[in-house]
Amino acid sequence: MVRRVEGSLGCALLLLGACCPALALRHVEQRQLPPGWGRVINFPDVVLMSLGHSGTTALTRALWNLGLGHCNAGLDGWLEPGEAHEERVKHIRALLSIGGQADMRAYKLEPWTMRAAEDWLRTLSRHQAGCIAMSGSKLTADYVWGWKEPQFVYLMPAMQRAYFNHTKFLLVARDPRDICTIPDGDAGQLKNYGDLFGDQTDCYGWWAKVWNMVLDEYEGSSQFAIVRIEDLVAPDPGSSNSSREVLKCVLRYVGLKEQPEGIASALASIAGNMSVQLGRFAGAQALEAQDGADKPHGFYQKPHWKPQAQGPPHKEKQRPTLTPDEEALRDFHDYSSSYADARGPGDGTSDIEKKVASRTDIHYAMQRLGYNPTKYALTAPSSWSVCRV
Repeated sequence: MVRRVEGSLGCALLLLGACCPALALRHVEQRQLPPGWGRVINFPDVVLMSLGHSGTTALTRALWNLGLGHCNAGLDGWLEPGEAHEERVKHIRALLSIGGQADMRAYKLEPWTMRAAEDWLRTLSRHQAGCIAMSGSKLTADYVWGWKEPQFVYLMPAMQRAYFNHTKFLLVARDPRDICTIPDGDAGQLKNYGDLFGDQTDCYGWWAKVWNMVLDEYEGSSQFAIVRIEDLVAPDPGSSNSSREVLKCVLRYVGLKEQPEGIASALASIAGNMSVQLGRFAGAQALEAQDGADKPHGFYQKPHWKPQAQGPPHKEKQRPTLTPDEEALRDFHDYSSSYADARGPGDGTSDIEKKVASRTDIHYAMQRLGYNPTKYALTAPSSWSVCRV
């Protein structure tokens, strides 16, 4: 019966849109489904997104272990990978080329383009829900499920419409000096959509423009939150209260129960996945080159990771024994430091740091997210959408 209601609504809006598309759009925007209907019609509870390689995979896997329902076949499991990629790019470019703005005002210029994206998004959702059901899980009132797809950051207005404002958006942020210096750090987004934001070669400009655009539109929305990946991997995945509290903030927002016994392992999982990700980018040679590093680099220092200050006279200095969690976090910082020459020493003297500090648009986006534009460090974000302690 619910599906018939949805179909009837779709037919009514189709007829209404044929004579008065603007009125049809306003009707969809204002309509809210009764409590629980979104789950019955198979809408995701949360979608994780990001600009480039920001750690969405690491966080998503941790959330799986903490109870987030998902489809093991992937988001486009019924399509060939190449076809699935083309579908995403097609809809995203079609919507962005209307006005280049991640808000309803731009997308209203072409309602049929928006409607095509909505239909496609509902198809994705139905396949995901069906996949979950086939695995034996039931989409009950307390079952929280979703997926991650970084590129969907450009589809938030379409998802709002397609899922009747049921779905929460969780964006994973990362310092642009990492995004724009690690190999393929933009994950192909700059190549696919950079021309729609000005310049395909200006990674920092693209990063700032999209973040400012998204924050301008969604800041203050109860369906929108941001987490910085740096907050989840430092200073220590096993004992840091700050990392624990930030992850708890994420869990509360998503709607998952806090599991004290699972928090530490989830944080260690995030740090481990991030180190593997960076290691894959660097390649086997870079991994070998980093072996033997004695201290973490980047945001935080942990004194007990340093070599022992004084050993027996007849022995060389001994490297301390690290737990698996500590090794994972150390690796994250060590692999990040592989790109320190390109990113800058962190004291504001490199060309990149000077460029970032001098560009108003980049400076503003970093300030809103809590990245110090004059040196490589975290600071208090001005955006209240960022999960914080």
